[in-house]
Amino acid sequence: LARMKLASAKGMKHAAALVLSTAVLAASALKTHNDHPLKNIIVLIQNLDAKVDQSSKAEKQTFAKYEAWAGKTTSSLKRSLQDQQSKTSEMGLEAEAKQKNSEVLAHEIQKISTEVAQLHASAQSAAESRQEAEELHNKTMADLNGTIDAVEIAFNALKSKAPATKTTPASLLGLPLVLERISEAQEVLLLRTAEKAAQDPQDAAVYESKSGSVEELLSQLLRDFQDKRADAQVAEVQAANEYNLAKTARENALTTALASKEKKQQAKADSDVIFVSLTAALKSTNEEMATGMDRLQEIDTDTKLKTDEFKEREEMRLKERKALAEGISILQQVTGVRTVAPSTASMGLVQFRGVVQIPSAGQLGVLEKRRL
Repeated sequence: LARMKLASAKGMKHAAALVLSTAVLAASALKTHNDHPLKNIIVLIQNLDAKVDQSSKAEKQTFAKYEAWAGKTTSSLKRSLQDQQSKTSEMGLEAEAKQKNSEVLAHEIQKISTEVAQLHASAQSAAESRQEAEELHNKTMADLNGTIDAVEIAFNALKSKAPATKTTPASLLGLPLVLERISEAQEVLLLRTAEKAAQDPQDAAVYESKSGSVEELLSQLLRDFQDKRADAQVAEVQAANEYNLAKTARENALTTALASKEKKQQAKADSDVIFVSLTAALKSTNEEMATGMDRLQEIDTDTKLKTDEFKEREEMRLKERKALAEGISILQQVTGVRTVAPSTASMGLVQFRGVVQIPSAGQLGVLEKRRL
């Protein structure tokens, strides 16, 4: 507002100076000429008015071009910002999805790693158990084979009435498996039969007929131990088969788990790469958007400033032309001179940054000499 008041004051001052200069020239001319000496002064003022008008039109055209450029640039920037905003929104959602996907994959990989560790531990435990079972089976088979051999020797010796051998019915009582198998009565039978046989074989035969047959007992023990050995062999084969089946299943599960883990690790690596790429792209796009918004704000601020300055100069020109018109009207009323306003500005007037420069007294004198 202060600038506008200053411009208005300057415009009025220029007009007053022009009228004063015109009056001085008029007074001087009236002393030496009978023609209308103020005619050229009036034309001079009219040229000045035309120059101001021409300058106003030229600046309007320049300002219109600037407004068109600013509008086009602003629209382009806004469209670009909208596109970038949409792009950042999509990239943000994709980056978030990739991050969550990586987290899920990391959890699944950890779960598979735990499963693999459990499979390894299970395989080691099963192998140790199988080894222990196999060692126990071998010991059991050794005990059974030894017992069966001893019972069979004693049975054959007793049956054939062969001479006494180291393995007698009584000696079987030193075998743990035999003791576990027979009753107390059968144990007494074996002991007394051995004692009678040592004293009198005939008496021993009579004792056997009364108390039960030792031969029958040994035959039953032989069959029982042979059946037990057969059952142990079947159980061992079955246990070995079950172990091998379980081992194969664990190995298959381990192979599947490791393949799944490798696949998920690759998927996570790919997801992480995409996430990093999207994060970098988001950062770059956000920086571009910030630059674009700054540029948009700069153009808006510059446009407001130029618009205000343009309006101030236009208002100043209007006041200048009004003052010039009043000066022309006063001179025409005083002298009675009527002239046609020119279509172009006079060369004796200069427009400098929107402020009209009034010709000096010397310039007016030169113009007057040229007229004479």
